[in-house]
Parts: sequence; structure tokens; C-alpha cells
Amino acid sequence: MDTKPPVNHLMPRMYAYLLAVGAALLPAVVLLPWRAELNHVNVVMPMLLMVVLVAARLGRGPALLCGALSVLAFDVGFVPPHGLLTVHDTRYVGVFAVMFAVAWLVSEVAGASRQARLQAESNEHAQRLLFELAARLNASLRAADAADGVRNFVAEHLSGKSILHPSTSLDRAERAVQAVAEGDTPAVLRTDDRECPVRILLPLRGATRNRGVLEVLLPDHPTHHIQGRLPTLRAVADVLAAGLERLHYLDVAIRTQAEVDAERLRHAMLAGLSHDLRTPLTVLYGWADALRESTIGTPDAADAAARVCHEALRLNRLCDSLLDFARLRSANNLLSRDWVPLEELLGTVLAGLQGVPGASWVRLDVPDDLPWLHVDAILFERLLTNLIDNALKQGGAEQEVRVGAVVRGKSIEVTVANSGSRFPESTEWLLQPFAAGSPPGHGFGLSLCRAIIEAHGGTITAGNVQGFATVTLSIPLATSVMSELPPLASGPGERP
Repeated sequence: MDTKPPVNHLMPRMYAYLLAVGAALLPAVVLLPWRAELNHVNVVMPMLLMVVLVAARLGRGPALLCGALSVLAFDVGFVPPHGLLTVHDTRYVGVFAVMFAVAWLVSEVAGASRQARLQAESNEHAQRLLFELAARLNASLRAADAADGVRNFVAEHLSGKSILHPSTSLDRAERAVQAVAEGDTPAVLRTDDRECPVRILLPLRGATRNRGVLEVLLPDHPTHHIQGRLPTLRAVADVLAAGLERLHYLDVAIRTQAEVDAERLRHAMLAGLSHDLRTPLTVLYGWADALRESTIGTPDAADAAARVCHEALRLNRLCDSLLDFARLRSANNLLSRDWVPLEELLGTVLAGLQGVPGASWVRLDVPDDLPWLHVDAILFERLLTNLIDNALKQGGAEQEVRVGAVVRGKSIEVTVANSGSRFPESTEWLLQPFAAGSPPGHGFGLSLCRAIIEAHGGTITAGNVQGFATVTLSIPLATSVMSELPPLASGPGERP
């Protein structure tokens, strides 16, 4: 990896060659007074030692110079005839060759070792810088902070500039940036910028998807130098991609937690509100029912009291829906399933809707051989009540409401349709809590229906079919077998 490497402490080359000259002459000068008493081996070994030291510390060139000067000093000072560059004994030629060979080999080994050490120091330096960059990005709380950290890193250690192209803006980026994001391969380009003409585009590969493109502008350098910096830039891009992915999931976690907290608070408010409304509703219904049955008031007063009773019952059903919705969305929701015929559920529902305009004209199309449903009877009754009541309310006075059922594959499909209204093209939002159609209601019935049917493992869809606004329930057929028929006296709203 290539960043600014540690300083090479090798001294300037001129001083290295001067030291090589001194190292070659030093043994000759020191040993020259005792050349008569010394064996040639005793002279060659100190000279060879100096060659090894020069090769190890100063490199190949000074080592070869030291070897050559050592050979000359040995020939002139210690090989007869003294003071002349002539060799009468061919055995000394081998000594000269050995000195040159040792100088060459030791300098090569020492040079390779020194280069490896410098490379290791450079890699360690680069790794430390990348670690510091990763720590800085991990402390970032915004993508802009992460981009600033990379920009400072590139400017300080690579003398360049950097630009972050996040994934959210790639559709507006130039074609070269989009190509790198799609191809997932770095690109090296040339620009007209005099200060930083080299442009490198690197994809930000996250664990799940591409997080954008990092653009780096560098000063002009030879091609091999630019290629040498690519590993560093790839590492920087990987660190940035990991940081951006962490920020993404941090944002998702914060938003999810906020939604969970808001949903929990909403459900607590719904449950508390429905409980608090029951007492005044009971009192209101009691007084209105007493007034309706009283013989003292006028017919108009009795009719008004009947309407109050009807609206009180309607509001009571809404409270029940609120409680059911809060229970279904809680973590400890448990269904109490019973074997129930659909005809019996529909009969109970229509009986409870007596007084609602059009309830007595609802058309039922349920085959006699339809399998029994294995459902929570009370919740499923609430589901059908909401759907039929909503169809009657949305359809208006001059409308037809149909309820049908059919076995389709491994499911039972129940449809509730009315001819007096239409669904919009997109209906998913109508199934969300507190979404209201037109005419507006409390905006809660369809979302409760969705919660109930999904708790049973089924699905609910809404759409327009042959001129009817149709809600379709798909209920999986039970895989277990009913052990015995339920008692005839048990109704859909009773627990066995």
C-alpha cells in the first residue's frame, strides 16, 4: 500500500561513496606496517569484512567500489612486487574474484532485506493511517462527516482531492460515475485540471449493495506510481463503504425504534380510550333505551331515542374494534380457534346490524358444502361485521351488497362487494390504520380486518370487480381434522 513512506535514513549517495573509499583504504593503511609478518589471509579477511559492512549499510554501488579499491590496495601494498599493479601469482586472481563476488552478493541480499524492511514500514504506516481513518469514520454520525474524513485523509496523505457520489444521487451523476457504480470496477481517467489531472473512480461496495462512488483527484505522476496507489485507494473506499453502511443501518434502527415506540404508544392510547368510553356509552344507551320504551314521550322523541341507541351500539362496536386491534398488534397475541360454519357467522353479523339501512337486503351466496372455518369466532365475527357495515355505509341507499364464498385451491375466499362505491386504483393505503375513504369514516375498519386475517395466516385485498367495490379474504384451509361436532347451542360469539 502506498502512502507517504517513512523517511529513508540512508545518507546521500556522495557520502556513501566517500565512506566506501575510506573503508577500503582503512585496513590497508592499518596493516601496511606489518605486511612482512602478516599472512595474506590475515590481510584479506579485514578487507573482506569492510566490503561486507559497506554492502550491508551503504548498498551495491559503494560495496562494489569498496571491493575494487580493496583489491587494488591488496595488490599494490601486499602482493609482490610491492607498489606495482602486477600480479605474478595467478592464485591472487581468485582472491580478487572472491572479493567482487562477496561485494555483489552481500549488497544484493542487504538491498533486498533493506527494501523489504522499508516496504514493511511503509505498509505498517499505511495500515495505521487506515486504522485512524476507520476510527474517525466510525465516530461519524452523518454521511457528510464521513466524506469530510476521507477528503482530509486524501489531502494530507496523498496530496489530492476526493468527492463522494452517494448512491442516492447516482442517477444525476455523469456517465463515467454511473458506469463504475454499475460495473463495480475502478477506473483511472485523465482530466484537464492542471493541479490534479489524474482522476480515479472507485465503487463503494457494501455488504448488501453499492453505496456510491468515491472520486479521487491526484497530481500527475508516472503510470506505475498511480497504479501503486490503487491498493491504498481501494482500502480507503472499502473503509468508507463500511462506514456508510453502518450509518445506513444506524438510521434504519433509529427510525424503526421510533416507529415501534409510536406504535406502542398508539396502541396503549387506543386500549385506554376504548375502556374509558365504555362506561359513558353504557349510561347513554341505558337512558336512550328507557326513553325509547317510555310511553310518556312523543313519537318523535321515541324515534330520536332509537337513533341514539343505534349510534351508541355503533360506537360500542368501534370500541370493541379498538380493543381487538390493540390485542392483535401486541406481542402476546393468542387466538382462540373454534370450528365455525360461515353461514352461522354471517347470520349473527346480520342480526347485529339490524337497523342499519340496507342490512336486510344483503345477498348471501355461500355453498352448502363449504368447509367449516377453524378461526377465532369472536374476531372473525368482528371482521365480517366491519366489512359488511363498511359496504353498507359506503354504498349508499341505492346499492346492492353481496357476500360470497368459494373454495379456491387450499384456501377459502370470502368476498364482500357493494355496487354503490368504487375503490381507487391503489388500495394498499386503505388497509393502513386510520386511513379513511370517501365518505370519510373513522378510518379503522379495514386495518382491523387486515390485522385479524393476517393473524389467521390469511390475506386481504381490495379492488373493483365487475362494477362492484370488492374486498376479498383468503383464509387457509385447516390442516387439522375436527374431532367432534360442536354443541348445537354454541354460537359464534360464545367460548366453549
